[in-house]
Amino acid sequence: MKAQGSIEFTITECTPDKVVSDMPVTAGIKNPFGVVHAGAILWFADVTATVLTMGKAEASKGRQGFL
Repeated sequence: MKAQGSIEFTITECTPDKVVSDMPVTAGIKNPFGVVHAGAILWFADVTATVLTMGKAEASKGRQGFL
């Protein structure tokens, strides 16, 4: 089976209290049953929560920039 794809997402709003983001459902993030893979959902939640935690800080190699 050949697997190919990527996870796309957009941060549409970022305030100190809230982050709103969108992730389109594409073929690359669906499992063989046509459902979004749980790992993609968890990754998306993790990235969104990280943006909320970091705010405008820039992450760099070695975790510099994390509080």
